[in-house]
Amino acid sequence: MVDLNQIKEKIISIVKTEGPLLPIQISRKLEKDTIFAGAVLSELVKQKTLLVSNGKIGSSPIYYISGQENKLSILYSHLPSKEKEAYELLRSHQILKDKDCTPPIRIALRSIKDFSIPLELNGELYWRWHLTQESEAKELLNLAKQKEPEMPTIEAKSQDKLTKYAELEQQRRDSTISSQDEFSIKVSSYFKNKNIAMLELSPIKKKREVEGKIKINSDLGPLEFFVLAKNKKKINEADLSLATDKGRKQKLPVLFLSNGEMTKKCANYLEENLKGRVVFRKIS
Repeated sequence: MVDLNQIKEKIISIVKTEGPLLPIQISRKLEKDTIFAGAVLSELVKQKTLLVSNGKIGSSPIYYISGQENKLSILYSHLPSKEKEAYELLRSHQILKDKDCTPPIRIALRSIKDFSIPLELNGELYWRWHLTQESEAKELLNLAKQKEPEMPTIEAKSQDKLTKYAELEQQRRDSTISSQDEFSIKVSSYFKNKNIAMLELSPIKKKREVEGKIKINSDLGPLEFFVLAKNKKKINEADLSLATDKGRKQKLPVLFLSNGEMTKKCANYLEENLKGRVVFRKIS
């Protein structure tokens, strides 16, 4: 007689270790047929023990557990072209105002539910990147609203307009932030004490976040790093993912600084997925 609870526990263990996974992959590891495995998976989803993606690989969704959201990017290559554009746009800006997007992008944002989370604020609909915390998204919106010009309509195919939009967002941040807040000074002092050249260093969130570039001398010659520093008690996977994306765009390895600690999940994520690309250092 099949012990259903034992099967459930085995599925959860498999997904925790190797997820996200397709149902066929899970059924093979269980050595059970796909119909049986599918029925158990559906029950685990109903119980909210497992999560299931909206997007599909072929005709199948993928199953995962809470904390594996950063791995959902495996769905990207299976998205239609317009959904890929919306994915890249949202990942780049973290938060988008629905009415500022072109109609095709609006539709696509509603389709990529694994990555695009609706956020309603003051009667307006926004979309936030799934790895961006709601509080961080709201802060970005508050910073943007402190400048009078309206955000331009976004056309995903126009790289020039995307660049101008990004520049406008940066100007909005820079115009509202003092360059001499306590956390910025702490980050600058860290590099000065280590005789590390600061090529660029600017606060992007007052008293909370600094980013820029540094140059470190090594036996192999000078090495440049993209720097992201966060004034935060707990650093999670979303923080590292954002830093990695920014570093990738500049084709630079990442130095992540914080006066806080990484969560256990974050430390594992760094070791398993970002080793060699991201260096974490704690500053006091």
